[in-house]
Amino acid sequence: MTDEEYVPGTLSGRPIYWCPSGNGYPAYCPRPTDSDEYTYCCVYGYGIDMPTCCRFPFHTGLLYTMIFSLIIIIAG
Repeated sequence: MTDEEYVPGTLSGRPIYWCPSGNGYPAYCPRPTDSDEYTYCCVYGYGIDMPTCCRFPFHTGLLYTMIFSLIIIIAG
């Protein structure tokens, strides 16, 4: 299995995919009120027993960089 393969599973009764590399996804765990239309991607990280899950293919570091850049642009 490569880092890019998604392994189907369930978490809290919701369909998810285990993403071994994390693929740069931010943490987002499905809640009972969330729609079933999302594809959640989960990974165990930082040596903890609770999985981190996400629904958007967006790198967390990129999000912080964009916010920081926006602040610099507005301030400049």
